[in-house]
Amino acid sequence: MKASFNGDIPEIPGIAVDNFVDTGKRAYFLSHCHADHVTGLDALYYRVNTKSVFIYMSEPSAAIVETYIFERLKKFIKPLKLGVSYETFPKRSETMDSVVREIENWLASGDMNRVALVPSARYGYEYVFNEIYRRMDMKIGLTYQVTSDPQLWEVNTFFFKRCGQ
Repeated sequence: MKASFNGDIPEIPGIAVDNFVDTGKRAYFLSHCHADHVTGLDALYYRVNTKSVFIYMSEPSAAIVETYIFERLKKFIKPLKLGVSYETFPKRSETMDSVVREIENWLASGDMNRVALVPSARYGYEYVFNEIYRRMDMKIGLTYQVTSDPQLWEVNTFFFKRCGQ
């Protein structure tokens, strides 16, 4: 399967995330185990076998990778304990209380202030948008370009348009 991300984070050179095609990195990170996130992982064995390069991932991801898919990479995998500081996650309603409060505070702090929501995915944000509308009685613009036009929406959701779409 083709990778959904090239792995590079420009602000942090020398690492790769969820893409293992570039074998010249100092460290690799796997966020979770989906076919489009492990591209190049098997070929990476030859790189990590000769240098002190490690692949960091959560304990559940490490269990999957070590057991089923890439057993020979086992000694190069460094499982990380993630999220141990959170015993519980906030309820959706509590999260929405915070989101709405932040939007209200920002909009109240200046007549020209607007809000741009930039979701990390194309799906799953319907609840957030509907709750903002329901709680604030405010329409939300869903666009492929950021706008600061005060005649349009106070809250604008910007979706990155991917190549070829």
